[in-house]
Amino acid sequence: MLVGSPSTASAHKLQSRVSIDLTGDEAAAAPVALPSATDDEHLLISRVQLEALVAADRWEAAEALGGRVYELAGRVAASPASAPHALRECVKVAAVRARLGILAGDDGEQKEQLASLLRHPQLTGASLEAAALALKAAVGSDFDAWRALALSGDGGAPPRLAVFGALVELLDAPTVPRLLEGDDGALQQAVQAALTSPNPAERGAALELAAAALARAPAAPAAAALEPLLTTAVLVEAPPLRRLALSALCDFAWVLGRTEAAAAGAGAAAQLGALLGWLPGLLSAAHAVDLRTVAALGLGKLVLHRPDEKDYERSVLAAAGFEAEAVVAELAAVYTEVAAPTVAAQTAAVGAPMMMGAIQTFYETLLKERPADVCNSIVFLCLEASDAGRLLPVADAATLRCLQWLASGLPPVDRGVTVDAVRQNLRDGCGVTATEAQVAGWLSR
Repeated sequence: MLVGSPSTASAHKLQSRVSIDLTGDEAAAAPVALPSATDDEHLLISRVQLEALVAADRWEAAEALGGRVYELAGRVAASPASAPHALRECVKVAAVRARLGILAGDDGEQKEQLASLLRHPQLTGASLEAAALALKAAVGSDFDAWRALALSGDGGAPPRLAVFGALVELLDAPTVPRLLEGDDGALQQAVQAALTSPNPAERGAALELAAAALARAPAAPAAAALEPLLTTAVLVEAPPLRRLALSALCDFAWVLGRTEAAAAGAGAAAQLGALLGWLPGLLSAAHAVDLRTVAALGLGKLVLHRPDEKDYERSVLAAAGFEAEAVVAELAAVYTEVAAPTVAAQTAAVGAPMMMGAIQTFYETLLKERPADVCNSIVFLCLEASDAGRLLPVADAATLRCLQWLASGLPPVDRGVTVDAVRQNLRDGCGVTATEAQVAGWLSR
């Protein structure tokens, strides 16, 4: 069973009204008639009796009783005033009937009853998922019919947000895009409507659903349409929800970035490119530290866990023009600016230990797993600074802080290779000649 048994008090109350003989076929096949009981109580008693018949393999008696219970469940499901426990009983009855196989076939009324249960505002959680599964049993292998019935709203209204959430949780990742195909903006409308709620819990549920949809179906148009809603939430929501929205966007960028460009569609690279252009801006001291920390973690994940070699060349991340060296340089600038011994930097550092720890952990992991990225990032910084006139004849303080922090963990052999790479790239790329001593001095504290 999906939901617990009734309380002891309820059980005594029910037993005082009816005596259920589960051993005789005659009693099992008898009409359900309890003059003094409510429909809710009728349903509970009948469902318990039905489950007992199924457990005892008394299929004919169970099927006969199931038909009558179906009518009773229909009355309960159709009432807007039905309590959640009564709706849970309806779902349990549907689940038992599904096991009996009575839901299969072309019985449109049974399917509509289950669809109406999914639309009922009082049905939530595990019972909602159970109702969706029962509807799937009723429809059979026709996924599109199941999707259409499950997502049918009242009077043309968008489906309930909770129904979308239940379906996304029930499906495996490869099937979620099918769920979102051709929804005509229904998911976006449902999330957008929930985000206007004054209740933070409802807005949080909407953001969690958007995050799940983006992560499981990043290339689906319906999922991608959620990105602007999350971007807005990052800027306007309270701290816990804005962190949730930004984490969802970072995960979306990572999942979409690892997708093959050919499979993702024509607009995927442009969409990811725009997002990658926006995320580094959140590292600025103008934003709250919690957002800066999440942005640093998200960008670091893109660098550390990007596809390798040929897989990278085929990925959306490559098509979007992702530059790992530029991201590493951005993170180095943030770390060294906060660590700098100035009044402004000390002010910015208030509440920043978590962000600093995240960037330091990223750097240490980068040294172990992708040491070439550290060398390439130093070269990138030198080329950028040279083009801007910040390197020679005297390197500026901000550039030196970044170069020295990045070089701080390099072993002597790698440091020597890096010095040679900087000199060669400055000469070939900028026409600038730097001595070995000069470059070594830039990298030394």
